[in-house]
Amino acid sequence: MKIILERSIEYNQLKNLFFITLILTFVFFGILNSELNVIVMYVEGALGVLILLFIFIILLKKGIVINQRNIFIGFFFLGLLIIKRKVQIEGMPLITLLTYDKKKNYNYVVRPWEPKLEFKMKSFEINLLNVKHTSKKKLLRLENEESSTKAIDFIINNSELRFENYSPNFL
Repeated sequence: MKIILERSIEYNQLKNLFFITLILTFVFFGILNSELNVIVMYVEGALGVLILLFIFIILLKKGIVINQRNIFIGFFFLGLLIIKRKVQIEGMPLITLLTYDKKKNYNYVVRPWEPKLEFKMKSFEINLLNVKHTSKKKLLRLENEESSTKAIDFIINNSELRFENYSPNFL
C-alpha cells in the first residue's frame, strides 16, 4: 500500500530550482540557434541533461509505502515509485506529530534601511517514539497539515503503530 503526499523539496527550493531551470532553458534554446561545433555541442548536451534533472527533481514527490509490516519512505515520479528507504521501527511502537515554525532569513542587505526578507512557514514532522517518549526518531517532514494527518491516518490504519501526543517522561 502506498500514499503519495507532497513534493520532495521545500517551497524555497522549488522556487529557486524553477528559476534556474527557466534560465537554463533559455540559454539552451539560445545555443540551439548558434553555430554548432564540438564545444558547443558538449555544452548543449550538459545543459539538456541538467534541465531534465531539474525537471525530474521538481516533479518528484514523497510518500509512504507499507509492505508486510515494514514502513518505507518512498519517492515517486508521476505516480511511479522510484526509490524507497526502509524505516527502522524496532523499539518504537508510537507515532506523533510535532509542529515547528521555520524561518529563513534572506538578509542580503548591506544598508540598514533595506527591508528584511524573511520567509516563515510551518513544518509538520512525523516522529517515531519509544514507550516513555524519551527517544524519538524523525520519520517524515511535511509542509502541509492536511498531508501530515493523511500520513498519520495511513500509518495507523496499515501498521501496528499507535498515535500519542508527545510528552516525555524522564522519571
